[in-house]
This record gives sequence, C-alpha cells and structure tokens, in this order.
Amino acid sequence: MHRLLIALLLSFAVVPAGLLADDGAHFDVLVRGGTVYDGSGEPGVLADVGIRGDRIAAVGDLQGATADSVIDATGKAVSPGFINMLSWAINSLIADGRGLGDLVQGVTLEVFGEGWSQGPWNEALVQRAMQRQSDFQFDIPWTTLGEYLQYLEDRGVSPNVASFVGATTLRVHEVGYDNRPATDEELARMQALVRQAMAEGALGVGSSLIYAPANFADTAELTALVAAAAEYDGMYISHIRSEAGQLLEAVQELIDIARATGARAEIYHLKAGGEENWPKLDQAIAMVDAARAEGLPITADIYTYPASSTGLNAAMPLWVQEGGHDTWVERLRDPAVRARVIDEMRNGADGFENRVAHAGGPDGVLLVDFRNPDLRPLIGKTIAEVAAERGASPEDTIIDLVIEDDSRVGVIYFIMSEENVAKKVAVPWVSFGSDAGAMAPEGLFLNQSTHPRAYGTFARVLGKYVREENVISLAEAIRKLTSLPADNLAITDRGRLAPGYFADVVVFDPATVTDHATFAEPHQLATGVDHVFVNGVHTLAGGEHTGAKAGRFVKGPGWTGARDSVTWRLDNLDNIGGHDVTVVGDPQVIDTPDGRALEFDGDGDGIFLNLHPLEGQDTFTVEVTFRPDGDGPFEQRFFHMQEDGTDSRVMFETRVRDDGQWFLDTFINAGGEKVTLFAEDDLHPVDQWQHAAIVVADGRFRHYVNGVLELDEPLAYTPQGPGRTSLGMRINEVHWFRGAIRTVRFTPGALSPADFLDARD
Repeated sequence: MHRLLIALLLSFAVVPAGLLADDGAHFDVLVRGGTVYDGSGEPGVLADVGIRGDRIAAVGDLQGATADSVIDATGKAVSPGFINMLSWAINSLIADGRGLGDLVQGVTLEVFGEGWSQGPWNEALVQRAMQRQSDFQFDIPWTTLGEYLQYLEDRGVSPNVASFVGATTLRVHEVGYDNRPATDEELARMQALVRQAMAEGALGVGSSLIYAPANFADTAELTALVAAAAEYDGMYISHIRSEAGQLLEAVQELIDIARATGARAEIYHLKAGGEENWPKLDQAIAMVDAARAEGLPITADIYTYPASSTGLNAAMPLWVQEGGHDTWVERLRDPAVRARVIDEMRNGADGFENRVAHAGGPDGVLLVDFRNPDLRPLIGKTIAEVAAERGASPEDTIIDLVIEDDSRVGVIYFIMSEENVAKKVAVPWVSFGSDAGAMAPEGLFLNQSTHPRAYGTFARVLGKYVREENVISLAEAIRKLTSLPADNLAITDRGRLAPGYFADVVVFDPATVTDHATFAEPHQLATGVDHVFVNGVHTLAGGEHTGAKAGRFVKGPGWTGARDSVTWRLDNLDNIGGHDVTVVGDPQVIDTPDGRALEFDGDGDGIFLNLHPLEGQDTFTVEVTFRPDGDGPFEQRFFHMQEDGTDSRVMFETRVRDDGQWFLDTFINAGGEKVTLFAEDDLHPVDQWQHAAIVVADGRFRHYVNGVLELDEPLAYTPQGPGRTSLGMRINEVHWFRGAIRTVRFTPGALSPADFLDARD
C-alpha cells in the first residue's frame, strides 16, 4: 500500500543505465529470445531486451529476470524502431493518430518538412491551409512549427514526430508567391524564422525546388536559410532542383550549400527520372561519394518503388504557377495562356522539365487523388485513358482536370527503373522515406487512391531487397532504417537498441515480412511485424493496434528548452558550475564508466553553494543523476534547496530499508505548507545510476523517476528568493547521503521526459 504524508500518492519505476546480465532483475517488459539487431549494422545476436519506463534498461542474457509483460521473440528479429525520413502524415495523423500504414511496418518516427511545414504560419497561411482542406476538416490552433508538433503529441499519436522547417513556407510567409528575389529585409526575417523554428525543435531546413514558389529561391537565399539553421547544428534536406535533365547540376547545388554552411545535407528521394536520364544516377552517386571523401556529410533517402507521385503541376511550366494556386487556375482559363502552356508541354521550354514526358507519355501517368467527388470515378485510370474518353488531347485533359478539381490533382509518374532502385538501396549512405501519409485502409482514406509506398516502403526493404533479392543484409537494412537516419538528424537516444536509449522497439519475422500494396490496390497493410513499442509503450501487439498513442515530439539539436539550463557536473571539489563550493567532511571525486562523479560516504560528507539558480522562478525543472549505496536502514537526503531564512523548498531523499532496497520521497513547500510525498512499496535496488526530476509548472507539481511520471498534482508553489543548494547533506547536517551524484541540472521551464537528462549523464 502506498503511503502519503500530507495528501498525495506516488509510485516509481527504475531504469538501470548499463548493460545487465542475468541478475534476477525485474522489468516492465521483457522481449525474450529474439535475434537482436542493435542498429549498428553488426550481425544479430540471440539476446533479451529489458524495458523499464520509456527506456531500454538492458540487452543481453536475462534468463533470470522477470517482467510484468513478456514477449516471446523466438525466431524473430528485434530491432530499433524505423525512421521515416520523408513523411507526409501531417494531416493523416490528425485524422487518425494511429499512423497504421507505417506502424505495422515498424515505423516509430515520422519526419516532416519537405518544402512546406506546419509553421511558421501567418494568418494568410492559416487561411490557405483551411481552404485547401478536403474530406477531413479540422481546426488549426497553432501558428509555429513547435506548436504544431506539440499539438500532435498532446492530441495523441502512435508514432513519434519531428520536422524540418520548410523553405517554401518561409518564402511564402515573407515574399509570397512572386518570382523575385527576397529583399535583404525579407531574407533577414526569414532567417529569424529559421532560428525560431530551430529553437522550438526543428531539425533544419527542408526545400522542394522543382515546384513553385520554392523554385523561385536562388542558391544564395537557400544558403542564407541553411546558414541560420547551421547555427543550431541544423541539417539541410532538399527535393533538389532537378531529378532529370539537370540532375547533376542540382546535386552540385546541394553540395555547394553544404560546403558553404558546414551543414549536413541530404537529397530527398534520390532519383534519375526519365529513361534518357537513368545513366546519370551513377554519376550522382559518384558526386556524393566524392563530397563525402572531402569530409562533407552528404546523404540521401529513397522510397523503394520505380514510380514517383506528386501533382499535375509537375507537368506544367513554373511561370504559369507564379502567384499561388488560385492565380494558376485562373490563368489556365485564359485561351492565350492555355495555348502557350500546351505548346511548352508538347515541345519543351528552357528550364522546364515535363514529368509526363519523363514517364514516357500520358500512358505512364496514373490518376490517384481528386478533391472533387464527381471526378473520383477517374481514379485508377491513366491520363491517356481519360483523354481518349473525353476526345481531348492529353495536354488539354491535364489542364481541364486541374481546373475542374481546383487542385493540383494527385498522380503517379512511372519514371524510374527497377535496376536503379536496387542500386540505390545498396548505397551505404541512403536511408528510406515513404513520401506519403500514414493511412489506414478504412474510412475517409478510401475516398482516394494513393501510391503503394504509403503502405509498403519499409516492409519492401526487408522483404524484396533483403530476403528475396539479397541486395543488402538484414543487419545493414536495419542500420539504414534506424541509426543512419538518427545520426544524420542529430537526434539523441534513438535509432539503437542499447541501455539508456528510448524504447522504440520492433519485433518482426524476417521470413515473412511483406508489403502487399500495389499500384492497382494500394490500400493494403504490410504484414510480418508482430510487436512495436513506442517510448516503452506496447503499441502494436500480435500485428494489431493496442490503442496506445504514446508518440512524442522529438526535438532537433537546436532545441532551446534546455538551453537556458544551469548544469552542474560534479567532477571536482573546487567549484560547481563556476561557483565556489563549501565542502563538509571528505567527499571524493571518482571515475565511472560514464564520467566523473562525487562520492559521499554517508558519515558527514556534503557540499553546498550559497546560491540558487532558480531564484524567483515559478516554473522550473530540477534533475539529478545519482547512485545510492548502502545497506540501510537510514534516510539520505541527496539534494536540497533552501531559501534564505526559511525552511527548505524542494528536496529529494532516498529511504533505504534494512533489506538494502530504497524508495524515494520528495519534499516541496507549497504555499507555505510543507508537503512530503513518498511510496514505500515502490522499491529499487541500490548501486545503480538513477535519474530523478521535479517539474513545477502551471500550478502543478510533477515528479518523475527515470522519465516515468509518478505524480501529477495541483500545488501552489511560491517562487524562491535568494538561497543555497546542498548536495549529499541536509542543511541542518542530518540525513547524510551514502552514494554518488554525477549531474544536477536546473531549467527555468517545464521539460518533458523526452528532454530529460539520461541516468548516464
């Protein structure tokens, strides 16, 4: 029975920070007996995976361990969750937060931001988004990119989500849809918006340069935007300016931007479109290899199909699209404009690459998506078939369909070769992205067709290219689906199966994992993935969705939620964080596998500083990584804050029992009332590194252990004035701490568990 002093209830879970052998440990989840592929590219090994809270707690031989839930993975592969480097699930996750089409393939992170992003938006962009909604209608309560991603997390989605800030969105925000250079003032404002997005957690800048108005940005503009992102270690990722006749020049532009800014750079869906351009793929790969040899971090991603999918706008010259969608459609109604567009579609023009021509003509263009319900009977037909039915030319048919649907009209272009797809799969610096929404074969999604990549991109890697064609090994495929994109994105604690990493885990059958979606019948789920865990939560069980929506907003490297933090590393006895330290007793600096720490012997050892970094703050996060020792029974207070002349305000204390196990209690002074909270039945072993956090925000007190929320209660906290902080001792010199403390971090803001320190930090 949990005990509570004053009013509140608390319970805890523990995540050890290191690799465990069979020691009789207890886990929340134990994935037993599978072949574990850790994401490094090394061959799989027979091992067990233990999960506590949202983290992987152990990987190894855990035969003697117990767990609340045990997954038998005998004969199965166990891997990190897969990363979708190019996702368009921006609206589909609002319609259906399961993201089922991707989840059943093992995807646990959706990455958005190809040119357009869901922020930063001004009123005009919000209205544009509202007006372009189709079957699924929803309110837009956000304006910034960070607000959108947090909206998804708060709403509840099964996969994790992250995003680049779109260069097109930035340009429309400041310049509009005109084909002209940005002024110096506009460019400065665009750079400021990049910095804001990076601080909110964007991954970098994403562009889509074959489209209007994105194409109207010159290299100098793009370089300036990427340079702003690079200040935050942001990445540049691009649907490059040409994927056909000018492919090599477009690849060179991306390399030049990376060289000028120092940013990592990636080519979206690397391809050579049009049979006459297929030989250029080898040259493009060679160019990237040469840049990488030079030290430039250039990568690419692909989807695993020989057809692309976009709109009929890719079949028309860019000049007719200047001014935005409504202006484009209105121009097409003008007979003179129409005649010029048709002439250029048939005969070409400088700088215009007609994707219909790259598809071998109108027979290679398949209709899949209309806004107008009256046109939906045409779904599944080619442009050639519809043109014949209407007795019109293919060019007239394309223009008419755009006008009638008042949209760009979704189509599939068959422009690539199967040989080139396999060649790209084998390139070691290529990862994977669906370039599609995360749908389900039900409800509103069935009003449209789609590209089979929406349901099969990742399963196709494992089935077709690993098992059937032996293009790459299973270990290499998993690396390219996990740690490679995680490293490219510079996101931490994801993409590998290792202790301390977030528990995004996939269990699948390498012998049966298969994509079933086809161009004729795309709405078919892949099979062969049995279990998926997202942040430690069982989200797919036995191939069926559990109802869990534990996905989080994964922040990029520039996120400043913790940038204003004050971090104390306890690696010396002269100063902590640049401040003088008063030492009591004889604490010792020790070396640990994860860095230096300060060890206290429980017999008069302690330190304190005459300051408090959170003076006057009513919203804050306090974190401590520590390792309690001892054989009990005793109380040991390892962290303590006190305002001058008053009782303590915030405190952590372990209470060690006579059997050597401990439970945690916390103390907070809330509105003058001292509140102590503890749960003595939540017992944890000594001699393991732990993480404890208190978050005070919005009149609430939240308490976490190893990232697991154990308490969420309303409390009227009063901000502190000047004071001091003690470690390893209570201010009145009782309840000494026996163990070690490595790191303390104070943040003047409310952090989420995804942004906490790791117990290894």
